[in-house]
Amino acid sequence: MLVASLDRCEALAMAPCAPVDAPSEPLQLRLANGLAVALLSRPDLPRAALSVRVAAGSHDEPVAFAGLAHFLEHLLFLGGAAFAGEQRLMPFVRACGGQLNASTQAHHSDYFCEVPAQQLEGALARLLDMLWQPLLDPAAQRAEREVLQAEFLARSGDGQTLIQTALGQTVAAGHPLGGFYAGNRQTLVVEQPAFQQALWAFYRQYYQPTSMQLTLVGPQPLNELLALVQPFGQYRFEREPPRPMAPAPGLLPLRQQALQLCLADSPPALHLGFALDYDSPQALVEALDFLQFMLARQNPGGVLEQLRTAGLCRQLRGQLVYQHQGQGLWLLSGQEAPEPERLAAALFDWLRWLAGQAPWAEQQAEYRRVRQRQLAGLGPLELARTWQAALLGEGDPRGGLSSASLALLPDLLQQMQQLARRIYLRSSTEPAPAWPSAGFALAMRALQTPKLPAWRQPWRLPARNPWLARQLARVPDLQLTGIVSFRDSPQILLANDQAQIHWRCGLGQALPLSGLKALLDERLQSLQSLAAEAGLSLQASAGERWLELQLSGAEALLPALLGQALQMLNEAEGAEVKPVAEAGGQWPIRQLLEAWPASFAMADELAADHGAGHFWMVRHQGQLFGGSVHTRHEIQQLLAPGAPPAAPQLGAVPTGWQQVGQPGQEAALLLFCPMMRVTPEMEAAWRLLAQPLQEAFYQRMRVELQLGYALLCGYRQVQGRRGILFAVQSPKVDTAQLRAHIEALLAEQVAILSDWPAEQLRQAAAELGQRLHSEAPLEQAQQHWQAWLAGLPAEHPQAVIQACAMLDRATWREALQQLEQAPRQILANQPAPR
Repeated sequence: MLVASLDRCEALAMAPCAPVDAPSEPLQLRLANGLAVALLSRPDLPRAALSVRVAAGSHDEPVAFAGLAHFLEHLLFLGGAAFAGEQRLMPFVRACGGQLNASTQAHHSDYFCEVPAQQLEGALARLLDMLWQPLLDPAAQRAEREVLQAEFLARSGDGQTLIQTALGQTVAAGHPLGGFYAGNRQTLVVEQPAFQQALWAFYRQYYQPTSMQLTLVGPQPLNELLALVQPFGQYRFEREPPRPMAPAPGLLPLRQQALQLCLADSPPALHLGFALDYDSPQALVEALDFLQFMLARQNPGGVLEQLRTAGLCRQLRGQLVYQHQGQGLWLLSGQEAPEPERLAAALFDWLRWLAGQAPWAEQQAEYRRVRQRQLAGLGPLELARTWQAALLGEGDPRGGLSSASLALLPDLLQQMQQLARRIYLRSSTEPAPAWPSAGFALAMRALQTPKLPAWRQPWRLPARNPWLARQLARVPDLQLTGIVSFRDSPQILLANDQAQIHWRCGLGQALPLSGLKALLDERLQSLQSLAAEAGLSLQASAGERWLELQLSGAEALLPALLGQALQMLNEAEGAEVKPVAEAGGQWPIRQLLEAWPASFAMADELAADHGAGHFWMVRHQGQLFGGSVHTRHEIQQLLAPGAPPAAPQLGAVPTGWQQVGQPGQEAALLLFCPMMRVTPEMEAAWRLLAQPLQEAFYQRMRVELQLGYALLCGYRQVQGRRGILFAVQSPKVDTAQLRAHIEALLAEQVAILSDWPAEQLRQAAAELGQRLHSEAPLEQAQQHWQAWLAGLPAEHPQAVIQACAMLDRATWREALQQLEQAPRQILANQPAPR
């Protein structure tokens, strides 16, 4: 690793800010106050990111106040001494079109955000201000406790949360994994002086520079990044040093080894837990990541293909649930597992067989290539978080097994064969009695350790991934017919010979959406997985009358990837599509957001009538971004000569109230206000409108009314339509009341914003134009694709940027009037009020 002393840091920071060669790994240094820093300069990135890890988490909080660490994470976002109110980090990041979040784990807490490169300094100052000088106002604490209560209620029905809670019931008595750490109204007694003392004591003990690590990633030269962080070394704190960490109790002996968990609306699944010992945390992470790579591969001959063929499961997923002081708990889950005992027998047998195949030389080589390609394709925020974890001992992201991890893996596989270390947990809709547990309620029963059947089928290692081979895949000769349009795109420069393809297929007739999604999953899942290993992305979405593919990655491989995807779909033509039962367990707001794009269709798709109840693709429309003339020619070869072209035509806006799913314990509502007249000037005004509306929406719903935890508001484009979207999930009121609150907010804000000062309007519009101008190339490609679907000229996205510089009060007020009068599209998980 590159390591710099503070002296070198200061010398570089004072030098002229000339570009330097981008290193392959971050520069590490420690500031005068003890803050550990890692800096990665990547001139090819369009944005910047930062992440701070604090060496304290839920298992370090006082036992008397469950959820205190998670609560503190929330409170810090309310601002610090230097940046409070609208100047704090959250409004700042939203206003510049960035993203931010935080996470509290067992023994660390992460705070991270991504912003335009020119806003990195402001984001860094605000993030460190809230961590080092938090307000922690008691009145704000009471309001934020209601947010955690809403989050607690939402997570009470989340399958993954309940599975991890169930695992906590299996480990040795007194182990912290069996505790409750989310926090709720009962545990966060902010009114008590003892709670306030504990909160401040926890903060002062752990939230100091010597317990933090800061990672910055951006396109700036390294000396500019150094200049940004160097002043923060002057912040010093008169605090006690962190206390030495107490030894953790052991995971063994297990209290329970076989359980049946009831999860409503979820397909049957099997979860196998393994309590493991290790010496090196990095070796553990690397070894288990390689094992997960082997399990999840969808190459012919792999374990997943063999289990699918036997009808035992659809997916395999490994997850390191816990690791600390030489103890780890690894969870291996098989989804859609109708015969859990047979699946368990097969997996135990495969793990035993795999140990005998060491050292897995060919698989190691492919694993190394996959990891390297994945690292090369990461965005700024993913890079910052990946390198931060790596520098703190969670595995080298550049791929390959180290000698330590290669030596540890056979030992881990041997430990997995020991009965005393195994946990057998099956989940299904089968009813079960209430199980005594802290925090989240479980419906669960203990089982006798199952006597597993013998597994007698032979195993083999998977075939090589053809997408990792150096020779390029052949583009199939499909001769697609029907109405076809392939449009030359504006020149968008993508880095490192990358390209993106958008492809839309109109269907002959409306089909059951659940069945269409199942068909896409069945046909494309293996190809998607293999392509992802090579750094290629293949995403599929669908409505009742259309399906859409979005491909991105190495330009030379995309025509073949598109061809193979279309060939697989072509082979399904004529297949009957029936409704299928969809897995439950999702948050209602996520169900609405997934269903929303499917509610739109193009006018020509609505007019199609061919092949009732069967799958037929009758229209193809596509666009290539960042590709060469040769790549365009290869894609054109997929089409039959002389196919009649047709441009997309927007269908009507689906207005009114549509119920999605069934009512549950919480109400969820999505309200979309579509633009009915789209010009560059009007779109610039609507995009700007979304910014103050977003802040007002969060303030009203989350802070003032305390209605819910899951919220979303912003300018959105979907299937060529554009407008402002509101979405909220609440445990307190029904969907009719949620709509009333949104409409009241809109009416108030229209009145307030109509009197926005001219200078404030001008400055906000200029900042919006600058942000749109600096969008990443893939985001620009999405803008152009949406413009084409809307029937707008190719120059429209650039014209919107130019309109930001000329936005006047008359256009602004016209946009407010249009918003007020816009029709409403509503999706909700409850029926429309009478």
